[in-house]
Amino acid sequence: MESAELVVIGAGWHGLAMARTYLECHANAKVVILDSQDTVGGVWAKERIFPTLRTNNLLGTYEFSDFPMDDTFGAKAGEHMTGPVVHGYFHRFAEQFDLYRHLRFRTKVASVEHVEGGKWIVTALQKGESGEKKSQTILTDKLAVASGLTSQPLEQDYRGSTDFDAPLFHVKDLPVHQDDVLRTAKRVAVVGGSKFACDAVYAFASAGVSVDWILRKSGHGPHWMSPPYVTRLKLRTEELVTTRALSWFTPCVWGDADGFGTVRRFLHGTRIGGWMVDAFWRFFQNELETRNAYDKHRETAKLKPWTDLFWHGASISMLNYPTDFFEHLRQGTVKVHVDDIEMLSNKTVHLSSGEAIPADAFVYSSGWVKKPPFKFLPEGIDSKLGLYGAPKDDADDAAATRTADEEIFRRFPRLKDQPVRPSPSDERTPSPYRLYRAIAPPALIHERSIVFCGYMQTFMTPLMAQTQALWATAYLDGGVRLPSSEEVHKETMLHSQYCRWRCSSGRGGEFPDLVFDVVPYVDMLFNDMGLKSRRKRNIVAECFEPYGMADYRGVVDEYRTRSAAR
Repeated sequence: MESAELVVIGAGWHGLAMARTYLECHANAKVVILDSQDTVGGVWAKERIFPTLRTNNLLGTYEFSDFPMDDTFGAKAGEHMTGPVVHGYFHRFAEQFDLYRHLRFRTKVASVEHVEGGKWIVTALQKGESGEKKSQTILTDKLAVASGLTSQPLEQDYRGSTDFDAPLFHVKDLPVHQDDVLRTAKRVAVVGGSKFACDAVYAFASAGVSVDWILRKSGHGPHWMSPPYVTRLKLRTEELVTTRALSWFTPCVWGDADGFGTVRRFLHGTRIGGWMVDAFWRFFQNELETRNAYDKHRETAKLKPWTDLFWHGASISMLNYPTDFFEHLRQGTVKVHVDDIEMLSNKTVHLSSGEAIPADAFVYSSGWVKKPPFKFLPEGIDSKLGLYGAPKDDADDAAATRTADEEIFRRFPRLKDQPVRPSPSDERTPSPYRLYRAIAPPALIHERSIVFCGYMQTFMTPLMAQTQALWATAYLDGGVRLPSSEEVHKETMLHSQYCRWRCSSGRGGEFPDLVFDVVPYVDMLFNDMGLKSRRKRNIVAECFEPYGMADYRGVVDEYRTRSAAR
């Protein structure tokens, strides 16, 4: 059996950040990176990109702090990066930091098993270039799971799908089918309201193919859409969420980590402060409604979200397209149907209203399997790992949940007034990810053998990737001072319940769904590691200047220097 010091599963933002950070701190460590795809990048792997795919972020916020994306990558200031540009960035990053010698592509993990001594056995199957398969078994001291939340499609079995007799696929497979569909199809049906669905709609509509866009009446409805610049001052949307002063306007249970607890208590604990918070969110929502002009056309009106912006997380769709997305609806190329799908028949989609939609292809954006795409052993360990959907200890879990909810509603009464859903919520909903700091399983917290990186949703993926990677490395090394097991469990429950109530119209009930919570989250992790969290030149800049990747340059060296001085 092969041995390793660290196995990283996944070669996207979080996997590469974890491997690179750990190797910077342990130059001679044997690190193995496993990925089921053919190339680096995760969702930006070469096989997953298509011509119209672009980043939500503009140049400057979609890069690692110590490896800036300059014009040599083909990116331009003020523009969203294309898929090939981002994939090229990952390739050069892996080359620059010598990660390819640690990478094993086309390697699908089947299981990870927790064994005596706090180690893990990783069993995987590697597919060779000629199709042959080779089993691999690795005994590792430490394990970093970074396979992400968008690696395994949530497949759908629509009634009559075998009779559809035309391309039918999950949006993940759009790169495989797009050319054939564009060549043969005159009309395509797309199901779902996520950003992935928006990208599919635009890919076909911008090529002149008519699109029937189906938003399930029984689902979450359409997501909010934001232009890259907002307000008359042309402020960059992704920079607003990293401006510290604006982060005070979200009720954040870990917000005091930024040291401005007095301001937060005023805003969320007084009547005047509450009025200011309400005014902030009304202004922001009105800005998006005005710019998107939802109510000025019958088709765009169907895309107006069903709940207020306040309750949504990072699932907000960025309008990162080179032409006007909404113009395709106004011109009639895209028609929106708010209805459920009854069944499929020969090149036809039947809606519950009785309407039959002819379609030469059917693309569904039904979401993703939220758990890592492999098995954890021994049986029953899922609950110890804090995974999504893990079995609950009903009595203990209910009591801990109740205690956390009481504290959340006491501190942030606004969160009691939850939006009304189109359909009643199911009390049997699966348990969300419950990880300490959204990284470490509470039940194994003092073992320091396993971390989960990237099991959250945010606008600032690179910042989250490198910050979580550094915290995870410090934690695995014993460089993060931990509270008692009881306090770890209590705080983990508090944070996960906060996410549930804060982004109830987003994905907060499944995993952390962060927007204005990002900067205080980074502060919290930096505080754990004893690093400087306030990184601006003065207090005015600290509060009102957006945090960018450049502000976090050199943090790994800072951590190493601090560790050496202990």
